[in-house]
Amino acid sequence: MAPGVNNAIRQLILRKRINATSVMMPAAYLGDGEARALADLNVGEQRAAIGLHVTLTAPFKPMSDGFVPARDGRFLPHPELMRLSVTRRLNPDLLTIEIAYRGQAFEVSRVMPTEDELLEDDSAMIRLASILMARSADRVTIKSDDGGHRVLLSFNH
Repeated sequence: MAPGVNNAIRQLILRKRINATSVMMPAAYLGDGEARALADLNVGEQRAAIGLHVTLTAPFKPMSDGFVPARDGRFLPHPELMRLSVTRRLNPDLLTIEIAYRGQAFEVSRVMPTEDELLEDDSAMIRLASILMARSADRVTIKSDDGGHRVLLSFNH
């Protein structure tokens, strides 16, 4: 959000006042240093769940070329995007969200992790996230190349 807010969130996690946060992408104030500082909170012990919030509205720009709907190379403003969605004027063939990341590759799980697994096994959270993605999207495709990964979430309206 902003350097001061980011620092406050990290301090709250360290003081055990909150145990989860999410990172908005794209984010104006999330450089390598901010991302590393957030990830370092969980070194040695799991202090917080860290989620990902994908922003698909103005003033941000799509990472993929040809993203539709867009105007002047940017996502549409939230009210306009909602209006198109509610009136079913979004082209489902073009409504695919792409999330690019570096890190461990994963497959969409079909087995829900148990509560104990979520508390004890780091990979269980990845399995849960993959199940939630599969439940919300009509199609999930995962592609890997050159050490990077892309998750494509396709929605049919």
